[in-house]
Amino acid sequence: METQTLQTRIFALKESAKRLSISKEEERNALLKSIAEGLQKDFEQIRSANEADIAKARAEGQKEALVKRLVFSEEKLEASLLGISDVIGLADPIGTVLERRLLDTDFLLEKIAVPIGVIGMIFEARPDALLQIVSLCLKSGNGIVLKGGREAFQTNTALIASIQNSCRSSSLGSDWFTLLESHGDVDHILKMEGDIDLLIPRGSNQFVQYVMRNTAIPVLGHADGLCQLY
Repeated sequence: METQTLQTRIFALKESAKRLSISKEEERNALLKSIAEGLQKDFEQIRSANEADIAKARAEGQKEALVKRLVFSEEKLEASLLGISDVIGLADPIGTVLERRLLDTDFLLEKIAVPIGVIGMIFEARPDALLQIVSLCLKSGNGIVLKGGREAFQTNTALIASIQNSCRSSSLGSDWFTLLESHGDVDHILKMEGDIDLLIPRGSNQFVQYVMRNTAIPVLGHADGLCQLY
């Protein structure tokens, strides 16, 4: 994607995220329900795109473990729809009072949950992860920049198209999310401090460290884990 086009898209996303952050819970839940219905309606197109991704991955000699994660079957759809339903049932996180302290007479200190803003999420080639991320960001009032594994690009594109169609009848619009197309786009967003508020890279430790070293944006990333049995 051209740099100017990407910057324009991220700017529109940032403005849309501001509106999303002050939206009513009823609006967000209604859109989540519409997205779930749209995914059911568009499943055949999504499955066709997924089959193309799977065929390409096998032709490239990808490991079977990756191909298995790549599959978006009817069972995966049903699990995703159940997940969206669970998100709808969650309490509205926006405006939740997390802590309240009376410091003095008529001097009350409150800690209130507010949306982060625009989140950049880089994740593996697992299409159902895209739906989890989008639904959680919508519920919490955050804009989202998505970059999935290249092996799932056609499936992710079909999922995003379905979600965009569902957004057409919503006052919240569809500018609050976008799907990146290439690793070059990732390098561009790493330089967008001030427009993107948090990056969450999922992948190898080497990749997470690369993101951390090449951006001024706060990064929520993992390091090598250590599991011990006592």
